[in-house]
Amino acid sequence: MLWLGLLLLTVGAVAAVVVPLLRGRSGPAPSRGAFDRAVYRDQLDEIARDLERGTLDVEQANAARLEIERRLLATDAVDEAITRVPVPRRHRRRARRLGCHRCDGPLSHARLASPRG
Repeated sequence: MLWLGLLLLTVGAVAAVVVPLLRGRSGPAPSRGAFDRAVYRDQLDEIARDLERGTLDVEQANAARLEIERRLLATDAVDEAITRVPVPRRHRRRARRLGCHRCDGPLSHARLASPRG
């Protein structure tokens, strides 16, 4: 009874890891350039807030703003077409086979190497 419980827990844990990997993504991957631009815009807003609070003086704010704007322009030059690469069927089949083989190995070992014969 203990072995049945352990087997069920193992199968559940393996399924929780393997099923999402085999399923793939539901949509296109987010663009790195779009993410970077969002971060830089947030940094520009933060500089404006720091300037209002008096944390930064005008010269420091202008220098920081100039650097962030330079980086923002650099993201436009980068190709942001990161597309989702579909996983070929043969890789999915191979993953399923390996998964079954790994589950079958301990069971075969337990049967063949059992001291009871």
